[in-house]
Amino acid sequence: MVFFCFIAHLLFLPIFFYFKAFTLFYTSILSILAYLCIMRFFKSIGELYTVIFTYFLVLFYCFTFLFSMKASAGIEYFTLGSIALLFLFTYNIRHPKWFYPVFATPGLVLTILISLHKTPEMLPSDPKLYFYHKIYTVFIISFVFFYICFKLEKEISETREKTKSNEKQLIYIANHDPLTGLINRRRIWEHFQIYKDRKDLYNSDYSIAIFDIDDFKKINDQHGHDCGDTVLQIISTLIKTIIQKNIKFARWGGEEFILLFPYANPQVIEILENIRIAIENHVFEYKDTKLSITISFGAANSKKYDSINAIIMEADRFLYKGKGQGKNQVVYDPLCFSSEALLQIV
Repeated sequence: MVFFCFIAHLLFLPIFFYFKAFTLFYTSILSILAYLCIMRFFKSIGELYTVIFTYFLVLFYCFTFLFSMKASAGIEYFTLGSIALLFLFTYNIRHPKWFYPVFATPGLVLTILISLHKTPEMLPSDPKLYFYHKIYTVFIISFVFFYICFKLEKEISETREKTKSNEKQLIYIANHDPLTGLINRRRIWEHFQIYKDRKDLYNSDYSIAIFDIDDFKKINDQHGHDCGDTVLQIISTLIKTIIQKNIKFARWGGEEFILLFPYANPQVIEILENIRIAIENHVFEYKDTKLSITISFGAANSKKYDSINAIIMEADRFLYKGKGQGKNQVVYDPLCFSSEALLQIV
């Protein structure tokens, strides 16, 4: 707003000088100096006060023009336009509730005075000055409004894109574990429900496997929690390279993870064994220390239970059974993962 007013007065200077309207010429010079000061000290003044000062400078110029030239010559466009610009330039700036009613009043009052003013038959200056001034006024106000509309549209578009980006980020944060990048407990439950519904509709079985890291507490106690976090991240990355894309992999809590398979057959156990062996054979390095890590699995499926909670509890029971039997193993009910089951890969 300040810059446009500054340019407007620069454009008016040669016109006022040519037509010997020296009152307006010197008023424009003072206004230019005032705008230069505002631009120079913009940061210390603040955006809101900058708009207020500019607004009153515009009104002062309009009043001076009407008083000295005895005719409007388009300055009513300035007074009305300044009110609109006051709104446009401060809508996103924090201001008190009384701001608009108080500061819009002078512009409205001056506009009313201009509309009630009767132009004398004898004008104090060349009629061409009034004509050029009116043309310049319309041009400047139109240009500023087009610029403001363009700027607002750009800001709205950027805000919309930023909002979409923030929404995506919030959705991702809500559904993923920050340490491993895996989907979290909340998100995996949504997948459980989808598979449960599919089972009810099409009798399509699914499997759930829970595993945790053997002796994980010892790792944290001996090497610190940073080491434990690193182990969790490496295991997550390693397993993601082994499993198929249609297998859901989530962090269940702490050192426990969960796998959701869209089928219930021997392939589930084969994949779990491949994961177990891969982890057992992998050399985990933390700083200068090499660690040997193993994991234990408990697996169950929907052939035996209809309830999601019942399947999870069964898998959890097999997990702790494996812990009691020496760890580093996959424990399950062989009858539920028999070779007679048809392969159902979605």
